[in-house]
Amino acid sequence: DLGAGTGQWAFRFSPMSFSVTLVEFSEGMMNIAKKTYKELGLKNLYFKMSEAQKFLNTEKYQLIWISGLLIYLSDDELRQLISNCRKMLASNGLLLLRDGTGLKKRYEINNQFSKDLNSNYSATYRTAEEYEHSFKNDGFKLIKQEDVFDENSCLNKWKETRLRLYQFKLK
Repeated sequence: DLGAGTGQWAFRFSPMSFSVTLVEFSEGMMNIAKKTYKELGLKNLYFKMSEAQKFLNTEKYQLIWISGLLIYLSDDELRQLISNCRKMLASNGLLLLRDGTGLKKRYEINNQFSKDLNSNYSATYRTAEEYEHSFKNDGFKLIKQEDVFDENSCLNKWKETRLRLYQFKLK
């Protein structure tokens, strides 16, 4: 689980997996994840403090999960993350990406104030074609992609973007 935050996805994967590696760079979020891990009594999570794009492990993973992270990475950081994922994914493994996607073109938010965050933030919503091309350039093949929510769902936050799920495997 790259960019795992407080571990919500890692905790969901834990009962279905032999082991789950939770990668997060925020110490505060990592501490929340570790506390919840103890409360849930799970035994198969491994915690790694690292920026997702810099994480590289010699272990081969059957599944690499990335959710809501790539919109916050620069293009160079994205290339680094994809390259490292290629090195860590087992030959028959899957990389699942769940991230915001620009509909007609790349949609960028630059230093915009968010009431929810009570601070400014930036994000880059790449197009589906950009994601496919970026992963393809580093040895991945797109297997499937789909919107997470129906077109008219109130859960679609921006008219310019959609939350999409992508399934990649190694070529």
